[in-house]
Amino acid sequence: MLLPAFAALTLTFFSLFRIGLYPGLHVSSRQQTVWRSGETLRITQPVRAPMSPGPDWPMRSLADLYSRLAESAPFYALLLKTGPLDGRYEVTPL
Repeated sequence: MLLPAFAALTLTFFSLFRIGLYPGLHVSSRQQTVWRSGETLRITQPVRAPMSPGPDWPMRSLADLYSRLAESAPFYALLLKTGPLDGRYEVTPL
């Protein structure tokens, strides 16, 4: 019964603190972990798009439209309904 409790306390200690051996024995706290995540929405088109004025004309306008929608206040309010947003929220048309 004592062995599982001792193992749990030992693992907790080593997850919170770092033991240094050089230049002598010392204990220091670990740095905070930083989590990062990114997402990309890709919009593609058929190879032959009829009546397109330029090579990326339809996709550029859609990318601008979607980026404006994602930057809008109603969309951001929907995003915050799922919980707090820790960090940055960036929208960029590619």
